[in-house]
Amino acid sequence: MSATIYAWDFHGPHAEGTARHFLEHLGTFCRQLALEGCEAGLESQGPGHHAVWCRTPAAAAAAIQRLRPRRSRPAEPSTAPPADPSDPPSDLPSDPDPASS
Repeated sequence: MSATIYAWDFHGPHAEGTARHFLEHLGTFCRQLALEGCEAGLESQGPGHHAVWCRTPAAAAAAIQRLRPRRSRPAEPSTAPPADPSDPPSDLPSDPDPASS
């Protein structure tokens, strides 16, 4: 099964905070729709830029595309973009804080 990496870019002095906030909502979206196999994280291409990426299996692609990602590329088998070292990759369907549900 092929996978695609989708990305949402954020720019400016608040890019990191905005990207982290979007990542939380992306996780909620994936849990609510019970999307399996999605992995997500943060990346940066330099000062003033942060992006959220989501490695998405083909079965979940249509749902993720509803969020209007700005970029996409085919994913290499079993790889995802490098995450921010302070943020381990997340498996979106698992809820990191069950009390928040």
